Parts: sequence; C-alpha cells; structure tokens
Amino acid sequence: MFFQTDTALAYSASRWDRFRWESRVASSDALRTSENVLADSLRTADGSAGVDGDRAYDDARTFAGEVFARLTEDPERVEGAAWAGKAQSLIDEVDEFDGLRAALGHDPDLAAIATKHLLDAVAARLPSLLASDDSDDSGDEGGEPGEGGEGAGAGAGAGAGAGELSEEAKRQRAAFRAAVRRAVSEATEEVSEAREALDGLAPGMGSTPPTHEQEDTTRLSLAEMLLANPEFAEVLRRAGKLRRLASSNVRKRAKGVGTVVGLERGDDLDRILVEQLAGLGSDDDIERLLAIRDLIDGEAMQFRIEGSEPMGRGPIVLLVDESGSMSGNPEKWAKAVVIAAIRQGVAENRPVHVAYFDSRIRSAYSVAVDGTVANVSTFAPVVEVSPFGSVADLVREALTRRAAGGTDFGPAFSWALDLLDAGDDRADLVLVTDGYATASDDVRERLLAHREAGLRVYGLSVGGGSVDSIADLCDEVVPLDRVPEDEIAERLAKTVPTSP
Repeated sequence: MFFQTDTALAYSASRWDRFRWESRVASSDALRTSENVLADSLRTADGSAGVDGDRAYDDARTFAGEVFARLTEDPERVEGAAWAGKAQSLIDEVDEFDGLRAALGHDPDLAAIATKHLLDAVAARLPSLLASDDSDDSGDEGGEPGEGGEGAGAGAGAGAGAGELSEEAKRQRAAFRAAVRRAVSEATEEVSEAREALDGLAPGMGSTPPTHEQEDTTRLSLAEMLLANPEFAEVLRRAGKLRRLASSNVRKRAKGVGTVVGLERGDDLDRILVEQLAGLGSDDDIERLLAIRDLIDGEAMQFRIEGSEPMGRGPIVLLVDESGSMSGNPEKWAKAVVIAAIRQGVAENRPVHVAYFDSRIRSAYSVAVDGTVANVSTFAPVVEVSPFGSVADLVREALTRRAAGGTDFGPAFSWALDLLDAGDDRADLVLVTDGYATASDDVRERLLAHREAGLRVYGLSVGGGSVDSIADLCDEVVPLDRVPEDEIAERLAKTVPTSP
C-alpha cells in the first residue's frame, strides 16, 4: 500500500492514485477542463455547502482524484467535506457505477476517460443539488456508501421536518443520480471504444498496462486522439476487419507446402482426392451420403504430404500510393491495409517494410521481428537507418499522413527490389494504389525476374482506379472497395498471409 495523502474529501485515495491522476491531468486538456468546470461549479454553488473561491480548485482536484481512485482501486470512505460526501453517496446509489468499475479492470488510462464523464455530470448538477439541500447534512459525512440519501440530514424548505427532505431536494437528488447514470453509460461505451481502438494500434495495447508502466501517459493521449477523430476510428475498424477476414480465411487454405508421399484417409478438404469431392456433388443420393459420411468420419481418401513448411514466412513489403488522387476514401483504405499488415507481420514474426510514395519515395520504415521500428531516411547511394519508436508510434504516424503529389510506380518498385536484392525473394510485395500510374520496361523486367524467383506481388486497388494498369505487375489484384467481404477474405488471405 502506498502512503496516504494528508487531506481527503470523502475517500482516502493513495498518493500513487493521486500521482497517476495528476500526471494524466497534466497531459490532457480535456481532463484539465473538466476539473476547472467543477471548480467553477463549486465557486458558484449557493448555500453553506458551497466552496470558497480560493479552495475551489484544490477541492475539485482532490475530488477528481478520489473518483479516479474509486475507479482504479478500493479506497476507504472517510469523514470529510459535506458536499463531497453527498456527491459520492449519490454516485453509489447508481447501480451501474459498480459495473463500470469492473469493466475498467484497474486500467488508469481508461479510468481517466471515465472520470471525466463523471466530473462533467457532477459539475452540471452540483449547484442545484446544494441549493436545494443546503442545511445541516452531517449524515453524509463519514457515512458508508449510500448514506446521506433520501432520509439523511435535515430538509430544506417549508414543511420539511427534521430528518426529512423537501420535494425540491428529492427532485434535485433524483436529477443528480440520473445525470450520473447517463455519465456512467457514456463512459462505459467510450471506454469500450477506446480499448478497441488501442488494440487497433498495436496488439495488447487495449489491455491494462503493468504497474511499472502506468506513470507514462502516452497511452491516454493516444486513446483521446482516436476517440476525438472519427476518421481514425473508421480506419482502425477497417484494419481490424481486414485482419479478421484474412485470419479466418487462411484456416480454410492448405497449411503448407511439401511432398506427396502417398495416400491416407482423413477429412482435409485441401488434400482430398478429386474423386472423393465429386461424390459430394453427385446426383445419386446414396453416393452423396456415403461421401459425406466418409468425410465426417475422417475416412475420405486424401494425399499424404510430408515435409510441410509454413508458407509466406518472408518479409512483407508495402508500397503505399500517397498521390493526390488517393485523398478521401482511398486514403482510408490504404491506411487500414498498412495497419493490418504491420500488425500481421508482428504477430507472425515477419519483418515489415513500408514505403510511402507519389512520384518519389516520401518516407520509409522497417519493422523488425522484435517490433522495433527504424526510419529509413535515404535510399541511394547509402541507406541511412535511425530508430523511430514502437509499432504504436508507426501506426499513429500512418493515421496522420496525408496524400499529395503526382504518381510514378518506378521509384517505389525500384526501392522494393533493391531491398529484396539483398534479402529473401519469399517476400510478399503489396502495392496499394488507385492505379493511375505506370512503370517503365526496366522496372517490369526486374519485377518479373523476382517473381520467377519466388516473389509474390499483390495489388490492392482502391478508389475505383484502373485495375488494368497494375494487373500485369501483380500475381493478384483486389479492387478492395468494390468486392464483397467474402471475396476480400479469400483474396486478402493471400495478400497478407497468416501462418498456419
């Protein structure tokens, strides 16, 4: 347990919790604004439960830290300020609050996002609550969660006896609870969106970070950026779809390449003899049923293969068109492909190389099998490589790029082929473009030589561009924004392969 702070309003948040909250406020304009709005609310609150202007900001910060602590840990209730005890007690009366705490899983960054929603709700309703219920309310102080509710304290207003609340006070408490309930619902939804978006940036980023990494507020900044920009969320959604489609489809394909050494019985559709498959489509009911039975029982005749090795284990090389014609929806698809391929490569322990181009190479990056990223700054005559950051940094950079300029496939293919000359021709080369460009004969000849040596080249056409202009450059072309999802799955599984 960390040392406790010297002051508390309603809960004894630890110094560690307060530090985590304050460091996140320092890095977030949104959280800082919510604290200031709460402070203004305390300054303007009428009645004896209000807070003097000089203390309002400090109390707002302390109260916010205690709400944050309740969402991340389990601090003890203490005797403190009447207004804070009243507010916390009414929060406790919202059953959904416990569900939000459980959903957060002690995640400080997501808890900060949820805390903001609760602070905004408290700030909006607090002045009216205190104005309607401003008499001695000592029952709220130091009580257990739930005390200070409908029957606590002395009522305000004519006709309210000792221990009773006026009708106006009851209405304001109900309005406060309703505001908190809405805030909890909104926070729960936004936390879910943030977790999904963070997982879209890098595998595992949506999970609660270990304690020794919770001082870093970068993850919160990333989450806020993603939540604030619907375009980023849409790109990540598409990237997740592409990965899921490819991963689900690859399980239906052959698990590797090897040598046929004989026959055996089994149920692997990729190796079953043609004669057996023909039986499945026979017009003869008995023959068809027998074929189905053999398949279900694992008794169908199939090829026996030995020496099988996983396919597609070389690097993934991405050439991403950033010409002006890619602006808009094509650019979103291009970003989604980049993010899906980077994540796929990391999951597969495959190097990933990304080059953005228009009429030249604009920038390029390499992702090593351990997830470290390098910035490849120049390409000829000397390649200079410098550290760039993490996979999440690269994905964030991909999200914020913008298309501009003309288009020429030549420099991009030359860069990729130079890279492969010193590497592995078992690579998967992926071109993402709207197709409005050509390549010289020299580049085509070099590309053909690499393809004959084992390189696979795939074109992802976006934006309704010319598929014909890249068809002879590629083994496979997918008009990504014009084909059904099932077809994308089947063809993309080849483009961004997943290991068996």
